Amino acid sequence: MKNLSCHLWVCLLAVFISSWANADDTDAPTLNAISIDKVTVDVSEEPQTITVTVDASDESGINWGDIYSTYLAFKDSGETYYYARGSNDNPGKLQITIDNEDVGGEWSLSALYLEDVHGNSARIRNLSDYGMPDSIEIIGGKEADPPILNAISIDKVTVDVSEEPQTITVTVDASDESGINWEPYKTYLSFRDSGGGFHYAQASNDNPGVLQITIDNEDVGGEWSLSALYLE
Repeated sequence: MKNLSCHLWVCLLAVFISSWANADDTDAPTLNAISIDKVTVDVSEEPQTITVTVDASDESGINWGDIYSTYLAFKDSGETYYYARGSNDNPGKLQITIDNEDVGGEWSLSALYLEDVHGNSARIRNLSDYGMPDSIEIIGGKEADPPILNAISIDKVTVDVSEEPQTITVTVDASDESGINWEPYKTYLSFRDSGGGFHYAQASNDNPGVLQITIDNEDVGGEWSLSALYLE
């Protein structure tokens, strides 16, 4: 009975020491090596999956599963981020599936984020030092270039609404590889009245390039400044 109690005490002490040591871990994970299985993907016909293999070490273990724990961040030409993520069921493997609804072109490798099971983390940006490319190429994705304004005109700069409403027409010549979205609140010209209120000349895809606004005697009079043209 004495020996059994002694053995139990030793086991409990070992568990306590082990738990205390793990709880005392404040060191961030270390990246040993990283590789990517492809640097060019063509998603024009079907989605493609990129796999990133990560060799990392940590005293307490890497957290591969939580969505914001360990991942590789990519950034497309439009400044949108995408993430290759993993799981604790498949440690060391981060994956991202890309399709033709994603932005095409060059995606830079922004950073690798590593986190251990206690929340200690490391952000590694110098991935080229580990043999990784600076970017990958997505073929067949959406274009990410903003529309270009070629010309714009307005049919009147003075309107008298004392007797009846008046409509102002703004003609816009804009170009874009994918086409302009002329729907309301997508492409519009904003005016700002003397009281600080905003008013909008809107278009529609049924009448592309023509923005209109109707003003009546309930609107604020005086000078309206042209605030900005928004193209999408």
